[in-house]
Amino acid sequence: MNHHMLQMIYCGLVFLLLGAGTFVQAHDTWIRPEKARVETGDTINLTVSSGHHFPDGGDSVPRDDFRAWLISPSGTEYELTLADAGKSQQGTFVVTERGRHLVYFEHTPGILSKTTKGWVPGDRNAHPEAIRSIYFYSSGAGSFLAGSDSDPRRLPVTLKFHLAAHVVDDQVTLTARLDGKPLTGLEIRKITPSGSSPAGTTDELGRVVLVAPDWRGDILFSAHYNRRPADPAAGYDQENYHTTLVIHF
Repeated sequence: MNHHMLQMIYCGLVFLLLGAGTFVQAHDTWIRPEKARVETGDTINLTVSSGHHFPDGGDSVPRDDFRAWLISPSGTEYELTLADAGKSQQGTFVVTERGRHLVYFEHTPGILSKTTKGWVPGDRNAHPEAIRSIYFYSSGAGSFLAGSDSDPRRLPVTLKFHLAAHVVDDQVTLTARLDGKPLTGLEIRKITPSGSSPAGTTDELGRVVLVAPDWRGDILFSAHYNRRPADPAAGYDQENYHTTLVIHF
């Protein structure tokens, strides 16, 4: 991983307020199918974008430590081959099954340490002179439907940190999980082409329930979370998590 990429991961992703328990995310990264509904036999484009402006993005998507997959309705998992599409990355998939398809990515740069030479891979054990060391993780998910069957959109996401959605008619239930456990008190934001606003804060079950009778098109949901490591001898100061979910209405 080169120095420029490390600087982009840090400077482009987060401003950290160590000790305050919160941070501000500079931009989001998301994966978005070009269509919400297709037919079997169709080829669909799946685009990963990053930036302040949804859905077009505008910032460079990380290339290192970045992987994307598709899960078909039968549960078969396919790793996507991504190619540059301007500052975005794009993969294609030929649809062979009817039903809900999940697409997702993980960006796992791991532990980076701030030193006099900039941000470098490794923890405090590798860089005892580091000003700070941080564990970074981000993910994103989206979906599309093949065929005309009704579908409740209960997405089987199994990422380390993620938002899952259950959509029935005009009611949306978002659930946030970290390490498989519901995350309470997490602020989720709703982002559209016209701007960003709070969607809600998760309850004791990690849920936010929304009613969306007037929503149209693609909407991005975003969540950010940080915590100190459970083990004080872990070799880093903070864990930094970010996730996104694109839903079409």
